[in-house]
Amino acid sequence: MPVGESTQLRERPALRLDSRLVCKYEVLSVIGKGSFSQVLRVQHRITR
Repeated sequence: MPVGESTQLRERPALRLDSRLVCKYEVLSVIGKGSFSQVLRVQHRITR
């Protein structure tokens, strides 16, 4: 890292969601994040 460059952490990219998940479920919120995965609160689009 060059001298004087900010040491702030870079933001992570937006969640990458599988089209099969998005088709059936509405994502309500992110419950947790880890190094390799995310846990989402979802609601089924038809049965709610």
